[in-house]
Amino acid sequence: MKFSTLVIVWTAVLGIGAVVAIAASTPSKPLQSEPTAKEKSVQDIKSSAVSVPWDQLARDPRSHKGTIVVLRGKVVQSLERGSSYALRVDVAPDEIKFPSDIVFVDYRKRSTSETRILEGDQVQFWGEYVGIYSYTATMGQTIQIPHVVAQIVEDQGRYVRPASAPLQLPRRAGR
Repeated sequence: MKFSTLVIVWTAVLGIGAVVAIAASTPSKPLQSEPTAKEKSVQDIKSSAVSVPWDQLARDPRSHKGTIVVLRGKVVQSLERGSSYALRVDVAPDEIKFPSDIVFVDYRKRSTSETRILEGDQVQFWGEYVGIYSYTATMGQTIQIPHVVAQIVEDQGRYVRPASAPLQLPRRAGR
């Protein structure tokens, strides 16, 4: 190997090493004035959350993207993998309509003591609205629903449809 080729190779190795050393000494996390949703306390997340109707999340996703939202509903599908969940939650379970107001919720348990979230459970969740989630249903059609990455999910247990008011029959005159 020629001496000039050896010098070029060695210079390149030293240059790459310098770049790696500088990159390693640079903080990997940018300085932030406000903690991200994952770093906030439970109380901070709950107090900063806003209730946004499903219709607004579905119709105008860009204006709500990044907003910490709070929603409540019935779990219609629960897929668990380790400490992570993929949930489909009907946020208007008392209304009888098709299609339902479904929200896709990504959630990672904060502790191992949290109970499992099951289909049919009533949950309230707080998290960042990240836009529209698209997936292909079993019949092949594309489904697009609001998507929340939840930091908190409170499971109130089995959903029970509220009892309707007893039927009041009108009284007939003369009786």
